[in-house]
Amino acid sequence: MGGDHVSNDLACGLKVSLMRGEKLKREHGSVLPHEAGGEESISIKNEFGLESKRVSAGHLRQIMRLRLEEIFQLIALDLEKAELTDYLRAGVFLCGGTSRIPGLVTLAENVFQMNVTPGHVCAINGLATKLDQPEFATAIGLVKFGALKQSHRPPPGGLRRMMERLKIR
Repeated sequence: MGGDHVSNDLACGLKVSLMRGEKLKREHGSVLPHEAGGEESISIKNEFGLESKRVSAGHLRQIMRLRLEEIFQLIALDLEKAELTDYLRAGVFLCGGTSRIPGLVTLAENVFQMNVTPGHVCAINGLATKLDQPEFATAIGLVKFGALKQSHRPPPGGLRRMMERLKIR
């Protein structure tokens, strides 16, 4: 579950294409209920030369808020069922592009009743500025975890076999 569910809900609720729902989420998305200009409308240009469409910014935020709140509630329920809630001492880390949505951290803190932080990657030799984004946090974290696990693994076939391969003949 994640941002693609939000994009799909926006597409259905606002009667736009999935691609347009994704774009609306990225450009105008928020879960803050009473953001400035709550009754404003967003003009959507049609790619096919038809008349442009207007959608309510408040309706967009309401759709996003309800879906994301539901996702967090389902995750919290799964954590409770698995009896893992007490092990989340550092709190919850939000990963993925959707974690950039204004107000999402506050919404998540209200549901999980603990600290919530957008996920970021710790420096990767000079690439940190480009890759230190929530979109990459999960993938890079898994690569780093795999590399750590691999570095602690004994060589296949044992040390003796490795030494035999290294002998100069």
